[in-house]
Amino acid sequence: MLTALVGCAGCSSRHQLNKVVAADALKRGLDAWQSGQKPETLRGGSPSVIFGDSDWESGVQLRQYHILNAERSDGTNLHADVELTLVTAKQKARKVTITYIVGTEPQVTVFRQ
Repeated sequence: MLTALVGCAGCSSRHQLNKVVAADALKRGLDAWQSGQKPETLRGGSPSVIFGDSDWESGVQLRQYHILNAERSDGTNLHADVELTLVTAKQKARKVTITYIVGTEPQVTVFRQ
């Protein structure tokens, strides 16, 4: 029993956040969306990024974005507030502020909160 406890003394189920990789993945994803690409194109990059945003996936256009805060971290994920200017199929523009949660291990992921 003691051996099992000692053997796992340094174990942790939490993944460490790489802030540089996380910030780059968020920017790469938003740039891709703004330029008219599909979320799947990010999977072919290095590193591969899984980007989940329901507006992007449903064809809403991103006219512009402004990263308001990309410094909040819980040690595992980056929590970034981003102001998006979105354009619907009817050409109506709307501004929204979204929080994205970005992880870097074991896979780089960006998801809307």
